[in-house]
Amino acid sequence: MEWPRQYRLPGEQKTDPENGQQTDPKQPRQVYVHVVKTRVRKLYRCQVMVVRETLEGPLSEVRYFATSDMNADPQAFMNHVAARWDIEVLFGDTKELLGLDQYQVMSDTAILRFWTLIMATYAYLDEVRVQLQQEQGRHVTIGDACRETRNKHYEHQIDWIVAQSRQGITCQQLYERMAV
Repeated sequence: MEWPRQYRLPGEQKTDPENGQQTDPKQPRQVYVHVVKTRVRKLYRCQVMVVRETLEGPLSEVRYFATSDMNADPQAFMNHVAARWDIEVLFGDTKELLGLDQYQVMSDTAILRFWTLIMATYAYLDEVRVQLQQEQGRHVTIGDACRETRNKHYEHQIDWIVAQSRQGITCQQLYERMAV
């Protein structure tokens, strides 16, 4: 098999170092791929795919993927990754942005309630993301939408504090009202 080969790496928008333009995450780009068959200790046999944009790039930009499909060739492997990519992005976003990695649940009911809240929050942030993307005419991530929502919340909170101050409310009264 010839290396490098064209593979579709889904969902990542990069800046082209040559012209500073944003790349289209839906367009395939040439990458370097190495696949190793191995065993994950105490789990299962798998294939691990190591993907690099360039051979000279920093190790922090290397991406690793695993599959239990021991017969998958590199293109089929990338198809597995592409099929799961939206799910992986959802899990990553909920861990990083919504605190999923900090939450411990003990019962089925608690898990159901938590996932309902997470998915409602994610759906709201996706609506904010689409609105921002239309307003700004550029690619906007869920993280951008989360930061924008937090910033708006802080603006509203500061506006409220200023309004309370203008009405003669003391700092102690504000602390009590805000349950600080």
